[in-house]
Amino acid sequence: MVSREGPKIAIGDLNNDGLEGLLTLAGQRNQEGEIYIQQDNKEKLFKKVRSNDFFKDRASEDGRFGFFRCR
Repeated sequence: MVSREGPKIAIGDLNNDGLEGLLTLAGQRNQEGEIYIQQDNKEKLFKKVRSNDFFKDRASEDGRFGFFRCR
């Protein structure tokens, strides 16, 4: 079943700083997605970024997602 696929993760440069950021989506109901932005490329430190949109949408299951750049 699609509802039992488990957590997902996508990697991309979310803030155009040349460093990878992570977007993790829980894939389950009542669990909000999370965004982590890389702080230091050498030590691979990440900082969690709060998103009200993910919090508001936590009742829905997240099945697929990805990054794209608009110009």
